Amino acid sequence: MATANDKIDDFGKLIEQAAASLKLSPKLLRRTRALLGTPGVQGYVPACDMEARSVATEAMVDVLSAAFKAAPLGRRYYWLTFAPDCGNTLDRRPVVNRKKLKRLIDKAVRKLMLDGVAALEFQAITNYPRQGLGRAINFHGHMFAWTDDPNFDPATAQHALNESRAWTSALTVLPVKIDPVVHALADIRRLAAYMLKLPYEAKTLKPSREHPGRNVLVSRLNGYRPELALRLMEGLSQIKLTDLVFGVASGTCMVSAWRRDLRNALDVARRDRKLAKPFNVARHWRRVNDRRRSDNYAPYEFRDDGARPPLLPFIVSTSTRRAWPSLDNMARSRPHKAGRPPSGPTSRHFSPGFIKRWQERGKRVQEALRKVSTASGNHQLDGGI
Repeated sequence: MATANDKIDDFGKLIEQAAASLKLSPKLLRRTRALLGTPGVQGYVPACDMEARSVATEAMVDVLSAAFKAAPLGRRYYWLTFAPDCGNTLDRRPVVNRKKLKRLIDKAVRKLMLDGVAALEFQAITNYPRQGLGRAINFHGHMFAWTDDPNFDPATAQHALNESRAWTSALTVLPVKIDPVVHALADIRRLAAYMLKLPYEAKTLKPSREHPGRNVLVSRLNGYRPELALRLMEGLSQIKLTDLVFGVASGTCMVSAWRRDLRNALDVARRDRKLAKPFNVARHWRRVNDRRRSDNYAPYEFRDDGARPPLLPFIVSTSTRRAWPSLDNMARSRPHKAGRPPSGPTSRHFSPGFIKRWQERGKRVQEALRKVSTASGNHQLDGGI
């Protein structure tokens, strides 16, 4: 059985394969490996740092185990998964809002009167949206939560959240899942490793047997290209690892202890190591993406102001008749020098062929909406594939 460290190493192998495929220069390869934690970057621990992920997992196991042993009898534990619309984006032009997703999770968990420790992560969806539009990136969260309330009903809580307007999923997966943790102490290591894992595997959408009319995200390795893993690493490298982990209620104290233990352990592990000097990470990825064959890959856009990211153009909203948002939010170009056309991902533009396919699919969706409207008068569609 593969250990957590083996799975972390699997992600590193995917990145090495992508770097070899793109034929990165020695400097770009050296900096990419530094972001992976070999050897690391001075004063900066990105979320893609493999060594830091391994140390963080051990620190989380220690913190949660100590809290479990000191907990009163009768405490019940739960594993929560959060995958709302605000975390969905497109690998061609990724828009990430960490604070929006974090605030949404925090509000929901406090409403349920639970305590917990949560972590956010990226995952690629390999079979959506297709038709030349790229792949979806699902930014979602997991939480190890607990309560001393004997009357807490996870099924009722899950249903209430999924029926609320704040929690929607145009992928038609359950936005919130709450599962009881039966053997908490025995499962702590497995859950901590899962919470802090790197995206060593992708997801695929499949119809749910348990919930007819909905989809489920199933883990898979087939179809997960190294270049897609590199795209996820690009986003993770621009976020601090500690910014992806947070606590709710008494869980905040545990997260503080975890951060302290992580910092101390990394200081010891890297005390005698020569780390890479700090460099402009965003500029590094622009140069890496210039090596790609396609010029459709724009830089990551991070919106940490709490505003909701724009709906993806390939998602049909279940709460509005607007099935195809304007391209204005997706294809903004940056100024460039006179006489020098924009090139690569630095221009935030899409090729004419990409936009043409986009518009043609929009027309097909609008035509489908008109047919449904004529046949049944129902203007709401499920946003599945």
